[in-house]
Amino acid sequence: MADKELWISLQNLNLGLERSPLKISNDAKNRRDAEHRLSLVVQGLHPSQNPAGIKVIMPKIWKLEGRVTSRINDDGSVQFFFKHEHQLLTVLDNGPWTYKDWLVVVDRWTRRNYPDFLRIIRFWVKILNLPDDSKSDSVIREVGGVLGHVDEVHIQQPSADQVGEVRVRVPIDVDDRLLFARYFNLDDSRPPVLIRFVYDKLRRFCSTCGGLNHLSTHCNFQAQETEHLQLPPPIHVHIAHHMVDQPHTPTEGADDTMGETVGSNLNMEVSENQDQNASQGEDMEFTHPREVQDTVNATFEVQEMGAGSVSGQNRGTKRKVNDSADAEQASTSNKRTQGEVETPKPPSPE
Repeated sequence: MADKELWISLQNLNLGLERSPLKISNDAKNRRDAEHRLSLVVQGLHPSQNPAGIKVIMPKIWKLEGRVTSRINDDGSVQFFFKHEHQLLTVLDNGPWTYKDWLVVVDRWTRRNYPDFLRIIRFWVKILNLPDDSKSDSVIREVGGVLGHVDEVHIQQPSADQVGEVRVRVPIDVDDRLLFARYFNLDDSRPPVLIRFVYDKLRRFCSTCGGLNHLSTHCNFQAQETEHLQLPPPIHVHIAHHMVDQPHTPTEGADDTMGETVGSNLNMEVSENQDQNASQGEDMEFTHPREVQDTVNATFEVQEMGAGSVSGQNRGTKRKVNDSADAEQASTSNKRTQGEVETPKPPSPE
């Protein structure tokens, strides 16, 4: 066995490479082209789609079992040979096709020299949410054009038996990412309309990037910077700005601006209390301790007398006396803060 492998490996030589290429005769090429003219090449998009399974299953899916022949090519694709052209065209027109719930690419052998050979899947795509006044051929082609070149447009008018629908036939590259929704400005006087796309016969795909050859669990797609949608600003934004410019009570706009209203009023109350405490602290620093004690004693005397032992007139008199005393203390403290500390003089008798 080792000797056989050795002799075979010795034949892997480059003897003859220096000679000029030989050209196949036109007769041989014409015979080859005639034999392959009615053939389709099928290739899977996912590693789980083995060529042997495609070779056996696809004729059954096409309902052409026993009427087509096939072979597995060296590149892993499967080639099917048809006896009648209408059968081949029917397979192409009724695509796309799937095997093991993954899409397969189907292409004519005669297109083997095209750059997009075995790279295009022609989808029928249903367009949803399109207004009735926009269901014209020109508008539909522009809407479907975001997916690719629109080959065909089909408009189904609603009837008693079925609902109306709009579909477009679009060829999509197998390496492209599917698009499922897009906003369109169909009328300048109306807001943008969200249009959705539904792909016929689509099974497994990546829900993260829209790829056709893997699931989201194996997706390595890095999202680029999101394209910002140019929409008119919401109405409630203007209302919020208007409320900020004008004074309002804590109960105004309680449903939308409750947090902002309550928070702003709390901050106002805290700041006012802090200012009052600060001013009181400054007064306390320049007030004589005996004056502070006299004021405290007078306050407790009023509180201890109670509401029952003092008439309303006396209570009013006490309150006025205390208010006048507080005013005198405040004016005295203000003078002290502005200049030198002066000893207060007792009031002269009238």
